[in-house]
Amino acid sequence: PDAGPAEPLGVRLSVLLTKLQLQAADVDTAMQEASLTLAHMAPSVAADVGAAQEQARSTRGELAALLEQAAAIEASSAAAVREIRQVLSF
Repeated sequence: PDAGPAEPLGVRLSVLLTKLQLQAADVDTAMQEASLTLAHMAPSVAADVGAAQEQARSTRGELAALLEQAAAIEASSAAAVREIRQVLSF
């Protein structure tokens, strides 16, 4: 069977160029949608990061207080042991 006349090169190039333009438009649309999604998420992500930073500050404060308490207990225990040794040495 006859395949018919071949398309002129200019027509084929035009069709390919149109397909490329449509694909580029699809990519551009996808990038815009992704950008909008990220922009929409940014405030909640920033809030989550802020909350995590506050929790870290709070935890560091609690840890510092616990370390101070542990040091005070250690000093008190050392003093008590000295007193007991003095009493036992007589």
